[in-house]
Amino acid sequence: MGGSSTDPATEYDELDTAFAETVRQIGASIGALYLLEPDGQVLGLTLLSGATAELAAPWAKVAVAAPAPWPTPSARTAWCGWAARRR
Repeated sequence: MGGSSTDPATEYDELDTAFAETVRQIGASIGALYLLEPDGQVLGLTLLSGATAELAAPWAKVAVAAPAPWPTPSARTAWCGWAARRR
């Protein structure tokens, strides 16, 4: 993703294309891409595939320190992060 002279819309299009291709290649039903917000404390949902914005709304902003679901081969949800270590 380019330098300072690159049009932000072009950079977003490139990111969107790479995201969509990745979701397709791994065969995911749903994909979400989060980017770190300027405060460095929050991840903001930037791109979403396979789900509605309304469904994803509770996770539109996620604290960096918050535990997060981690995919597992057994189709169970595992949690990673500080809270997971306390379980």
